[in-house]
Amino acid sequence: DLHFEDDLLVQTKPSYGDNIMCEITIPDRRPQMVTARPNVFSAEKKINPNLQMETISNILWKKDDQLQIKSRVLPVQKAKDIKQAKRVVAIGRGSKISKDIDVAKNLSKKLNASLGVTRPLTDLDEFTITDQIGQSGQTIAPDLLINLGISGAVQYTSGISNAKVVVSINTDKNAQIFKHSDYFFVGNAQEFAKSLEAIL
Repeated sequence: DLHFEDDLLVQTKPSYGDNIMCEITIPDRRPQMVTARPNVFSAEKKINPNLQMETISNILWKKDDQLQIKSRVLPVQKAKDIKQAKRVVAIGRGSKISKDIDVAKNLSKKLNASLGVTRPLTDLDEFTITDQIGQSGQTIAPDLLINLGISGAVQYTSGISNAKVVVSINTDKNAQIFKHSDYFFVGNAQEFAKSLEAIL
């Protein structure tokens, strides 16, 4: 979080394993600066009223007789960048067995969504920090985020604050993730995911 107190920029961030929130100020130096990870704040569109546009004629390209195309190779298809994804299905530590991960993968494919994980799942070979959502991973801002069996620790929720619509499923009716959700369901996340996939 960022805010001003008079002319002093106050930065608030989790510290000591997210057990406390600390405030950082720079009282004796100028300029005051702060860095933020992508998607932490919503980007505001600014219009320059002094902008002038000039129309130019079509550019004519001359054919190069020296150029020869020997072959064409399609680029390697890379996995979607989770930071840019419009839809994300996220799973937590309760989904460490392969069949639970497969359920989440199937749902994400049906929704054309990226698959994200909490920190414990990066211990598995198939996930890395680029798939991890949260303070020590990626900050995301999708139009739709579905949390399957995620408890809602601050390390995770700090990375989803700009998600537009959040749907969460957990067997614990008091799960912290529900406080960060637009819709929630108390029940088995895997059964929910299978049922949702079946009707899509």
